[in-house]
Amino acid sequence: MIKQDPEFWTPVAVILLAVAIEHGILGLKVLIAAFIPDVPGHVEEQEQKREILKHQAIQDLQEIKHRSNALSFDDIKREYEKEQAMKNNSKWIIKNL
Repeated sequence: MIKQDPEFWTPVAVILLAVAIEHGILGLKVLIAAFIPDVPGHVEEQEQKREILKHQAIQDLQEIKHRSNALSFDDIKREYEKEQAMKNNSKWIIKNL
């Protein structure tokens, strides 16, 4: 590839070689980017779980609101905390039997 012929390494040939190398590097970058995901799989799974939990929490809060006729968010929160405490107590009792 390297020739000592001064007529071979004209300014145009040097520029064409630089452009060819630059295009090769950019092509390699595109190939690497195509095979490596932007977001790791475990992060996508956690985001999906978070969305499911968010929707479940909204449904739980709406259910509590309708069931207890709560007027404010504080009422709903208190009712939810009571239910969670009862669930945790029953789990503790079952676990320690």
